[in-house]
Amino acid sequence: MNDLPSNDFSLLFKNLLNLEALKRKDDNGEPLCFLMGVPGSYYDMLFPRNSLHFVHSNYALHRLSKIPPGLYDDQGMPINKKNIYTAETSPKSVAKAYWDQFEQDFNLFLKCRSKEVVSNGFMLLTLTGSPCSSTNSSIWRSYGFNLLTEALLCLVSEGLIKEEKLDNFDFPCYLASTDELEIIVQKEGSFVVEHSETLPLDIAPEIEDKWERSQIVTNFIRAFSESVLSHHFGDEIITPFYEKFTYCVFQHLAQDKLLQHYAVTVLLRKV
Repeated sequence: MNDLPSNDFSLLFKNLLNLEALKRKDDNGEPLCFLMGVPGSYYDMLFPRNSLHFVHSNYALHRLSKIPPGLYDDQGMPINKKNIYTAETSPKSVAKAYWDQFEQDFNLFLKCRSKEVVSNGFMLLTLTGSPCSSTNSSIWRSYGFNLLTEALLCLVSEGLIKEEKLDNFDFPCYLASTDELEIIVQKEGSFVVEHSETLPLDIAPEIEDKWERSQIVTNFIRAFSESVLSHHFGDEIITPFYEKFTYCVFQHLAQDKLLQHYAVTVLLRKV
């Protein structure tokens, strides 16, 4: 795993027990804060009805519940060949397929949380997102997916990955804009948007050495991509892939191109 040992769930819950907030009690001796670990999908109910006053989802909801079925034609053939997400060379139907799946997923998330959150309760949602809708604009493309695709194509040219294997790979996420989130929230009707914001972020801009910075960027991208890539392509390609990816990032930086990505945050109130 490309993650910190401190992110282990067992250690996380052990450390939570030391929080002072969990030790506070009201005048009747009842706890003011409760701790609960619930296994399951957030696309289903996880907590009792009307039990939550505040919900915070941090960098999770951009992941899709499944690969959009619209990425394959009636014969089951991929329509987004040599791409792993929406790209300039993708058919227009690809962006729509991703949007349709995200809309379905996010709508279901809102319905489930609406049963759990009390009236006038809040949800703060942070996602990896986009400054504009991918269905209406090609102005901004994620550098991460572009470089991931570039590195995979290099492995195809070297014979380490079959082209058919790449053509059948699609990354299961959607980079939504605040406008898109607000559209779904308004349609679903259980919440209202109190505030939304799009924040441009950069990775290690303070590092002047381009190769050193490339390695840091690789570790950042690897944290969310390794498990998906190894599941589809196999563990044996992981090391050569991220070596190639680091080189692609280095070339990107050598041309003074930006490594900007976006965090999208929305604050919702239950009606």
